[in-house]
Amino acid sequence: MTSQCRLLIVCNLISAEHFAGSFDGRTSKISFYYLTMNILILLILFFNQITPTVTLLSCLKCSKDSEQATENFFKYLETENWYSRREYETLITFFTNEQKDMAKHDTRKLDYFGMSDLAETYGNILKSMEASRLNGKDLLGFMEIKLQELKVKVDNIFNSYENERVCPNLKNGSNCGVLEQKVIDCSTCNHQTLLCVGGTNENKCDEMVAKCPMCVCIDGSCFHKKTKKKCNACPGYFNCLNEVLKCSTHQIEIHEGEDLAFECNFKFLGNIEEEIEYVYDKRHNFQIHPLKTGSKSNYAKPFATSQDSGHYTCTARSKESKFPFAREDFIVKVKSESGSRSMDVPDPAFAPKVANGGINEEDKEDPFEFTIMIVAMAATVIVISIFAIILIVYIKVKRAPNNTEENEFGNV
Repeated sequence: MTSQCRLLIVCNLISAEHFAGSFDGRTSKISFYYLTMNILILLILFFNQITPTVTLLSCLKCSKDSEQATENFFKYLETENWYSRREYETLITFFTNEQKDMAKHDTRKLDYFGMSDLAETYGNILKSMEASRLNGKDLLGFMEIKLQELKVKVDNIFNSYENERVCPNLKNGSNCGVLEQKVIDCSTCNHQTLLCVGGTNENKCDEMVAKCPMCVCIDGSCFHKKTKKKCNACPGYFNCLNEVLKCSTHQIEIHEGEDLAFECNFKFLGNIEEEIEYVYDKRHNFQIHPLKTGSKSNYAKPFATSQDSGHYTCTARSKESKFPFAREDFIVKVKSESGSRSMDVPDPAFAPKVANGGINEEDKEDPFEFTIMIVAMAATVIVISIFAIILIVYIKVKRAPNNTEENEFGNV
């Protein structure tokens, strides 16, 4: 029993004695008032001791599920009839002290996946203690084991986030793309946005993109990523964004008639909570030709031809805001059966053959001989034309005397 309780009881006894000795007058009313107030305070203290509260630590206080699990566990301890009051207080005190050991995590941050894992782990630990059906010292020993297990798992949850999931585009050999991660500050339970920008920092493009990440431009129209209001991007922003987004370039060689297929594969996109869509396009002569936009990360085209050779890109972006996360490039070369054909010039060996009597590839004519042939043909045409003219003139001259005789015969 606390000293405050003892003091209140003494005050109640004095008030009761005073109240019993004076049944009339103002003094009795004051004594009755103090007696009533002290009884109410004692009742409040009594019920507060029966239903203690524990301040959850290490981001657990930011989870309503964890608070509910704690409340259910305390109700379980309170309603079991085999606990003495002393045992109950010992269990609660031990549980509270063990919780304080996790206060070291209060200055850390955790993503939503980690928060969900933390709340689930905590709830399962409490349920396992309830399901044990132990009492007294046995429950105290089992509680110690389970709370030590909880501490280890909490450490692993925070370490897993910090070592693997925080800015995943900058880990495991990757240093590209632009990600926004939503995290929770364990000290305040406030939701924050962590911006992760890749890049080598050689051209300071990661700094540029980090300072001006919210202006998105599509088809010449620029709008703020969150407010959707019109905006103007920082000078040089999009050049830097293209540099930062580029993650890798893949060389693909296939033969004509084979299926062309490749996949936009960013492992770190699995940690993004936004819905993702993939944009495929083909780039030629500084022009972009859209091919496909959708939720599937792969692209396929059956029976490839030489015209399918070229530069392809795949951009992963937010389906809602259209803000890009990362990009992969694919350089595709479709080879002929011989494997020696150029990307742009057809292989003469596979040129179609003309019909019999025509000019085959191996019958290559000399340009000078071809010119002589043309001149000879032209001369032949000219000679034939002259001969025809002479023949026509001769016929007309021969027919002229006959016409004169006919005219004279008609005049007679």
